[in-house]
Amino acid sequence: NYETDIRIKMFGVLNDLKAKLSVEDARMGLKTLGVHPVSLKHTYLELDLSNKGLSTAEICESFPNIIYLDISGNKITTLKNLDAMTALIQLNASKNQLRECLDFLPLHCNSETPTSSGHTYIGSMLTFADLSDNQITDVGSFIKKHPFLECLILKGNKIAVVSGLEDLKFLKVLDLS
Repeated sequence: NYETDIRIKMFGVLNDLKAKLSVEDARMGLKTLGVHPVSLKHTYLELDLSNKGLSTAEICESFPNIIYLDISGNKITTLKNLDAMTALIQLNASKNQLRECLDFLPLHCNSETPTSSGHTYIGSMLTFADLSDNQITDVGSFIKKHPFLECLILKGNKIAVVSGLEDLKFLKVLDLS
């Protein structure tokens, strides 16, 4: 009936609002003031958005200078919103609903993608990624875009295919349990 349809739609809208965080709310998760390794300017280095009920990592676009990001315990299905986070070194995206392994491509200035801000677009600096307890089924196409990975935790996923690891020259820890 019409009344039930309205209630269902309103419930969906309320859930969408709860799943999005305002920039002001996200700022509460900022920690550790320090010097950015590329720009050498003072900035917050850590952002903790764990267990916030987020369905997207879109809010992270507002914090491109973050080095340590914790978005664990949410309902996030993709990391594509992390493209602008060129200084990201450590990522905890465990206990989400991710389907792909590190499916974001940090900005990288080269002959194919020139930019006037090229000195700050150096590609992925990610060294640690905890993607445990998600819905990832294969490790493949995006992994080679993160060549400095030293530790990749993928336990608790349903991984059937592992490829692209030969490009990870610095990888010391790989957990597929």
